[in-house]
Amino acid sequence: MQKNKTKLQHRLVLRPMPRAIRAACHLAGSRHVLYLFVGGMFAGLVPEAEGQTPCATVGTGQVSATDTCTVPPSTVIGTTVANPVAVTGTGAPANVTGQALTLNLGVANAGGANAQGGASIQLTGGQVMTTSNTAATANGQTGLLASGALSAISANGTTITMTPAAGINLTAARAVDGGTVTLTDLAINIGSAGSGRNFNHSLVASGANSNVFATGVNVTALSNFSQAARAELAGTVTVTGGSMTATGTGSAATGPVAAAGAFSGGQLNIRGGTSLNGGAATEAYGLYVKDAGSAATVSDATIKTDVRAIGVLADAGATATLTNSTVQAGTARGVWAKGNATIGLINTNVTSQSYAVTSGEGGGITVNGGTLSGSGQVPTVSAGSTVGIATITTQNTAIVSSGSANAGGVYANTGSLITLNGGTVDTFGTLDRGQTPNALAAVNPGAQLVANDVSVRTHGERALGVAADDGGTITLNRTTVTTDSLRALGIYAGVDPTKPGAAAVIATASRVETSGQFAHGAQAQARTNLDIPATITLNDNSTVTTHGDGAVGLRAVLKGKIDATQSSVVTEGAAAHGMLALGEQSLVTLNGATVTAGGINAHGGIAQDGGIITGTNAAVTANGANAAALFVAGELSPSSAGFTSSTLRNTSGPTIAVGGNGTISLSGSTVSGSGEWLRVGTIADFPSLPAAEDPIARPQPLPPDDAVPLLATLALSPGVVAMKTPLATAGGAILDVSASTLTGAATTLPGSTSTVTARDGTVWNMTGNSNLTNLTNDASRILFSAPVAGAFKTLTVTRYTGANGGVVGLNTVLAADNSPSDTVVIDGGTAGGQTGLRITNAGGAGAVTTANGILVVNTANGGATQPDAFRLDGRAVAGPYEYRLFRSSVDGTNADAWYLRSEKTPPPAPPAPPDPLYRPEVAAYLANQRLAGQMFVHSLHDRLGEPQYVEDQGFDHEEDKPRSGWLRVVGKWEGSHSKDGNFKVDTDSFLLHGGVELAKWKVAREEDRVHLGLMAGYGYARSNAEAAANPARAHGTVEGFSLGAYGTWYQNDEHKLGTYVDTWFQYGWFNNKVEGDQLPTVSYHAQGWAISGEVGYAMPTRYDWVIEPQAQLIYVSYGEDDITEPNGTHVSGADSNGLITRLGVRVHRTFIREDRRKLQPYVTLNWWHTSTDSNISFNQLPLGSLYPSNRYELKLGLNADLGKRWTGWANVAGAWGAQSYHQYAARVGVKYTW
Repeated sequence: MQKNKTKLQHRLVLRPMPRAIRAACHLAGSRHVLYLFVGGMFAGLVPEAEGQTPCATVGTGQVSATDTCTVPPSTVIGTTVANPVAVTGTGAPANVTGQALTLNLGVANAGGANAQGGASIQLTGGQVMTTSNTAATANGQTGLLASGALSAISANGTTITMTPAAGINLTAARAVDGGTVTLTDLAINIGSAGSGRNFNHSLVASGANSNVFATGVNVTALSNFSQAARAELAGTVTVTGGSMTATGTGSAATGPVAAAGAFSGGQLNIRGGTSLNGGAATEAYGLYVKDAGSAATVSDATIKTDVRAIGVLADAGATATLTNSTVQAGTARGVWAKGNATIGLINTNVTSQSYAVTSGEGGGITVNGGTLSGSGQVPTVSAGSTVGIATITTQNTAIVSSGSANAGGVYANTGSLITLNGGTVDTFGTLDRGQTPNALAAVNPGAQLVANDVSVRTHGERALGVAADDGGTITLNRTTVTTDSLRALGIYAGVDPTKPGAAAVIATASRVETSGQFAHGAQAQARTNLDIPATITLNDNSTVTTHGDGAVGLRAVLKGKIDATQSSVVTEGAAAHGMLALGEQSLVTLNGATVTAGGINAHGGIAQDGGIITGTNAAVTANGANAAALFVAGELSPSSAGFTSSTLRNTSGPTIAVGGNGTISLSGSTVSGSGEWLRVGTIADFPSLPAAEDPIARPQPLPPDDAVPLLATLALSPGVVAMKTPLATAGGAILDVSASTLTGAATTLPGSTSTVTARDGTVWNMTGNSNLTNLTNDASRILFSAPVAGAFKTLTVTRYTGANGGVVGLNTVLAADNSPSDTVVIDGGTAGGQTGLRITNAGGAGAVTTANGILVVNTANGGATQPDAFRLDGRAVAGPYEYRLFRSSVDGTNADAWYLRSEKTPPPAPPAPPDPLYRPEVAAYLANQRLAGQMFVHSLHDRLGEPQYVEDQGFDHEEDKPRSGWLRVVGKWEGSHSKDGNFKVDTDSFLLHGGVELAKWKVAREEDRVHLGLMAGYGYARSNAEAAANPARAHGTVEGFSLGAYGTWYQNDEHKLGTYVDTWFQYGWFNNKVEGDQLPTVSYHAQGWAISGEVGYAMPTRYDWVIEPQAQLIYVSYGEDDITEPNGTHVSGADSNGLITRLGVRVHRTFIREDRRKLQPYVTLNWWHTSTDSNISFNQLPLGSLYPSNRYELKLGLNADLGKRWTGWANVAGAWGAQSYHQYAARVGVKYTW
């Protein structure tokens, strides 16, 4: 009240109230109202806001405003049939405000506040409540209603309670036809539980541009088929903070119950920490979005349902997006999209005891980040559709399943596509009620699952990391699959007999690792009675690793097929085979792949009972004890395997094992490792194979995967693998081996048969005694390895055929009769075709055989050989001897056996001993020795022609010292026989010899002259060598280089004749070779030197002829290192030292032409005597005498003064001696003096 005194103006305002009459008294000069209640109670003096006008009332106190007005605070307004709305604002001018009002709804279709026609109503505090308790008086009530464009109601802190004992179609707040309802910080309770209490919604926005805004509002909807927040017909409900709870029951036919729902184009915006609570009943939802155009946008919210209620459902073309939110479902789905609806989850976590996320009937869900968790007996993520394609796409999402039985991580069903990008999938369930949990599964036709860069882990017995079944397809790209328990498979593809469909898993650059007994890396399992494939494909450096007994890397059963390309498989554990193809048409294919098995009895690969294994550019290794790289087990039906350009290797037991009937083909492949490349027997002859396993447990369990009955359920301890009892099916192996390398022995156990065809350059390095039933050697080589500790080997064959140059390489001590040797034994059968026997000397020094010789092919039990079945491939040589192959023994005891004998044929008549058969290389070595030692030997006139021509070339004897350069070329053709007639040699040689010199007169007397010079030479000689009765030939070559010096003194008497003395010294280096037919070339080096002294005296005779006796003494020293030939022959003692002498006479006459040029024909006779060492030892047996000691030479020549200080010379010569020795030579030389 103002301090100045004013006149009090009294104005009594009477307003009808349900329980009191309020009077207002305005004081003069003020804006205060005095409220009086009937009964004389003074309520107080309350200031009136500027411009406020009390609202007009109708009926029993209901407000009906068309202009701006204020309802007095704490007013209580009821409703009647005649006036069913407590507060009504009509028209755009209407603006009603009220504080702490109580609006009681007591009749059917009553309303608390209704803004229409653009009116607005603002309520602060107070409450709206239903006061009726019967359906007749409560049905259709609406707490707040904004109807029409620009119509608006706001309520702040107001409580809305509409919980009659019965009633339907109640609405707490509704915006229709463009109206807006704004609620802040209030609580709403609506409806009641029980039948007949239906369709009681809390917040409803209906119609385009209709909006309900709820901030900090807590809503509880208790009735059936009701929604705490409902947007429909393009209306929008926006909820920020607070909670929406719906606890009733819904039905598919009547309608859902949902904390929030959008229908027929309705829009929901849920944000700011809002909690949506969807109850626990059937057809109850936390968030339900239905119909095309309907959408929900949820951020920073929590959606929670109990028991059977679904967390989020988008249906019939609707969309929903959840960001940074949480969905907690009970035993029903967490998030569900169907009917072509779509849902997006961004950094949102979903948990459920059922499906966390599922898509059906053409629905689509995208998930970015967040965690999806399921704990029921169904997959955490699932999609399937019979209409359209249901899709789910995740990005860096964590998926967790902790349920058992049929629980799993991700499940693609009929007509679905699930794509996982990054993230993880973890399952923690185990086998329960015959069902196994799967981390990733695609089941039934049209089911597709793609995992890119995903980490997949299972933790539980019999869980499947990846499973495609009955038409499902799974694609793994750069994905890791890990399992850690008993029988927990990494990858599985299977066909169900009740609803069969092709199943496939394709893994690219992915990794599979299992840890557990029988936890196979990859298993493809089809059906023997169906032609429907189950396939697993591994590509691009994918890996499969198992850690556990009996855990097979790749397992194809019942027509299942596995293809591994550029991938690797590693297993660790007893009987953990690298790969297994079990049953007819079951197939494992390797292309550029590696398989390594490391445990005891763990084979690299098994083809069993009709199974097939093939490999191209593959490597299969078994590192454990008693483990084959390849085991072909044809117990119930024949099995087969084929490898091209591949490697099979093991360390213990046979590299290839065949039990029962099996067929194997090898092309361009290598088999080696343990020392036994092949063993053929019954299944019982090998470590037992695992027994048939329990079927892969699914809703309809499959039968066992082979025909052997299952044992009772096994309680297996670590390291114990159940084994099946083998049948005694005799082994029957057929192997076709092309262009391959086999290393080790081959064994055919009693009662079994083996047929091996080696062709196209196959090499079998036989390292131990071997036996085969049938062996064909077609253009291939069977090479016995070198004996160890004197133990030679035997290859026993029943039927043997050689063809197209096939070779058997034997190690033989090439010595006397009965020397030890590897042998081929024909046991009870025949040897036909033609085979070359390649003999490698095993330390024999060579000797003359005098009896049967050395046995190399034997027969037993009536075995026979065709007359041309064997021949020598290459040659058999030792020391100086040559061995040849003979059929039949000399003594007639074994007409079909084959022997090596070092004798000439035909042998002499008894009792004369056989003549030894030498090899021609002996002559080649001897020829090289002789040719190198004497290559640069020459006489004065050979070197310089006629040196006296310098006298007439115009030089001043007092002053000049003529210098000369000269060059000569020599060609020789010679041949000889050894003294004993066993060797013959023919040689062609070439010599290029040149030098420079200095001449000087008056050295010791007035007219004498000295020539001093340096010289160098190059020589080449090639010899053809033969040995008597030996068709083989040998060739020796010598290439020599020399440096030397010489000096010549001429008496130079008054006739320009008289005595001369010539000396020279040379040092030479030689590169020698001996090449024997079909033998390796032997190269070796040598060196030597020679010194010569020659004297002659030229005497004139009648008719100007000159006779010149000559004598020459040469010392030669030649040395070479000892040599060991590849065949073991030790060549030694080839050093040659000694004297060569020559006595000769030269007769010549000089003719002077008119131009003063001279011609000097001559003839020379020489006797050459050689006393140098001429023997060489072969394995300490010296041989020599290839050349005679004395040779007689006739030489015809011509020396010419060509003028201009050029001179030339040429001669031809022939030499003869004992032992059919002959030599023909031609020499040409030229000299220039300046």
